[in-house]
This record gives sequence, C-alpha cells and structure tokens, in this order.
Amino acid sequence: MFNRHILTGCEPCGDMFELGLSEGGCDIGAAMLEDAKAGVASRHRVPRRKMWYVNVYEVDRAYGGPEEGGWYYSTGVPTGESEAYFTEAFAWHRARILDEEHREGRSKVYSVNYRGGAYEVRVQDHPGKAYPEETPHYE
Repeated sequence: MFNRHILTGCEPCGDMFELGLSEGGCDIGAAMLEDAKAGVASRHRVPRRKMWYVNVYEVDRAYGGPEEGGWYYSTGVPTGESEAYFTEAFAWHRARILDEEHREGRSKVYSVNYRGGAYEVRVQDHPGKAYPEETPHYE
C-alpha cells in the first residue's frame, strides 16, 4: 500500500522518535510504547499532525469528444507507490528523488508516438487516487 516514515515528537519534552519503529526518544516516549505493548490507553499524548503523501501516477491522455475538431484531457492512475510523511519538506525531498527515478526513458505524453510509461510524482494531502474523478464535458 504505502510506506510510513513517521517521525513524531513527545509532546511534554519535545524529543523526536520514530513511532512504532524505535523504543522512543525519551522516558515518556518509552512509556507510551510500553502502554501500547500492554494494550492500555497511554496517559501520554502524541500530537496529531497532517500527513503528506508522495504519490506516483502513470499519466495518459483520453479522448474527450469531437467538439471543436476533437479534444483530449489528462488522466492519472496511481501506480501503488505511495509514501506518507509528517512533514511537507520530507515529502518534497522524497518526491524529487522519485521523480528522478521515473524520468529515465520517459516519453512525452503529448507526443503522437506516446505508448505509455510517463509518470508524474505529486505531493498531496491524501493517498493516491485516479484523476479526474469524473469525465470532463466540453462546454
């Protein structure tokens, strides 16, 4: 589905630790982990933060209709590569790396020779989903 790289902070002391992957960054973080292992509600609180998703889409063009000599619109289908981050900066950093990886041999989606294989990397506030959600209509 997607990979989680979750760095979070202990609200009382501000220490950072990787949630679920380490033993906590401080005594309170360790206490939270122990509470979770014991299956009891923790008396400590980790602040909820907005998640940033790095989504990879295979892009294409679809025929819209014959109006004005024919028109096309852009489509995107998630490839299944989706990663979640707590900070926008980390998300954009990872997006740049993924974009470079998917740039190899990329053909232009607007070319008549296009046969698939063009990818687009986006930083969004939700996991990847196909776009557009509804087929556009010519007006």
